[in-house]
Amino acid sequence: MVEQSTENVDPLDAKMAFLERMKDFEFSTEILEQHMDKQEAEKKLATYLIALMFNMKAFAHRNRPINIMIEQIRNRVDDYEEIIFEAVSIDASVVSNPEIAEFISVWSFERNEEMLGKLSKAIVGKYPRGKRTVGLDDLRIMTAILEEVDGKVDVETVYEMSQLFNLIAEGKDLGAAIQKHLQTRKKDTRKSKAKTTS
Repeated sequence: MVEQSTENVDPLDAKMAFLERMKDFEFSTEILEQHMDKQEAEKKLATYLIALMFNMKAFAHRNRPINIMIEQIRNRVDDYEEIIFEAVSIDASVVSNPEIAEFISVWSFERNEEMLGKLSKAIVGKYPRGKRTVGLDDLRIMTAILEEVDGKVDVETVYEMSQLFNLIAEGKDLGAAIQKHLQTRKKDTRKSKAKTTS
């Protein structure tokens, strides 16, 4: 569908053509059923859709998918314990991930009330850090998709698509606001302390 949509010369027309094709897209287990029975294929598809839903939520809330968060935790990036709560608040099932389960075991053994308290809040979706800004979730998802489709994002494209989908209200300097948003979404460059040279 992406290839067919990009046959259009104008980038905006290409995006609109893709969205038109997506409206009529229907999920099917036909290909999976070549390798397994119908019931197993339906389970696989449901599992995929649930994972996709949580990854969309992760993009909307934290500008990156769950697997990147798990990788950051695995690499012990700066503030990695906070990333555990970010991931759990999006998809509580990540507590079964071996690295995260190990942290939870240690906190339980130590009776670390602070960490276990944060964990319990995260499990019910009340992550303890920061407030959610209403309306930004759709913008974050749209920006992530634009980056995936175009390979990059810029202020003009985000502005154009935001206006098209009525995602943001007019302001004094909307371009500056979008520029700030794009810079903020790239700020999470936390790396492992062990790998830094300073």
